[in-house]
Amino acid sequence: SGNLQKSAGGAVYKMEYCEPYEGVSVSMTVDGAVRWRAEIHNICLQDFIPAGSSVIVFGRSYITASFDTQCGRIAMIDQNGTVLWDKTPANGFHWESYDAAVCDDESIAVFGFGDFDTLCFTRFDYDGNITAFTTTPLEQYGYLSAIDLDDGYLVKTINYDPYHTLFIKFDKNGAITDSFSFSDQQDDYYFTDMTTQSGKILFSGYRVPKPKSDYGGREEIGDILDIIFNQREWEIENKELTALLKANYTAVLLICDGESSLPERCYAVKESLGGVFSRDINSRLLWDTEHFVSSLFSPATSSYTLAGECRVYRYAFNENADRLAEQAKTDETTWYRR
Repeated sequence: SGNLQKSAGGAVYKMEYCEPYEGVSVSMTVDGAVRWRAEIHNICLQDFIPAGSSVIVFGRSYITASFDTQCGRIAMIDQNGTVLWDKTPANGFHWESYDAAVCDDESIAVFGFGDFDTLCFTRFDYDGNITAFTTTPLEQYGYLSAIDLDDGYLVKTINYDPYHTLFIKFDKNGAITDSFSFSDQQDDYYFTDMTTQSGKILFSGYRVPKPKSDYGGREEIGDILDIIFNQREWEIENKELTALLKANYTAVLLICDGESSLPERCYAVKESLGGVFSRDINSRLLWDTEHFVSSLFSPATSSYTLAGECRVYRYAFNENADRLAEQAKTDETTWYRR
């Protein structure tokens, strides 16, 4: 259970979800007043995105047994809270999910996986009709996110063993036009967000030194765990751990050519993680970095081993995203969990 919240066009959209059979409740709020509320049942929610004055909800169908067929699920809710359509296409897979969606003026592009080894592209029109469908074999990858390009789409997908981020470009019909990744000999790169600005593609993330030990696939913090387990005998002061985390992480912002995807400029902020992109009221591009201020070692906690708190610093860029216009320390904080 939980909730998601997004803002668009002066409205706040909030989605509350519980068990899949209970579904999700979507509401739109303007100036603090709830304008409408809609419900969709029997869905395993992945995410939702505003599309003009409407909302697109997507995920996968709810099943009760492993031998049942699971399909991608997508629905559209209009500006009055009416569910215009609700689709569960069957594409011949035993298990399929919709993991990321992007809207433009004419269509909704949805990306997901079929049977865990096939990357699927489905394009819907705003009447809920499928206008394109393509598949690409892609084993051992997952966790999709996507953004719209002028002539297509950019998808990020991750392989966790060993960790590797792959970016794939699609045209508007779902054909792959390019794929690439970022690496160098000294560091591994992890990416948290991507966007476009003035014909450029921007990537936010962070880099860490290539580890000498991965500790069961945890390459990002392998060397820190090696110090704790082998040199500190499972005990470490929070102050020392914070210093190790600061030394391990550097936030990066890559500004790349929109056609070749080659980096043209790189901004780096030490002792930090690269956060999300946003825009201010003047449509300036904003980039968040998350600076470590405290930490905690908790080997008995099931959800994490290392934890910390970060202070958000926000950087504003000019219209062409080629010059830093302003930077500020905010009162916002984020949690770090690994």
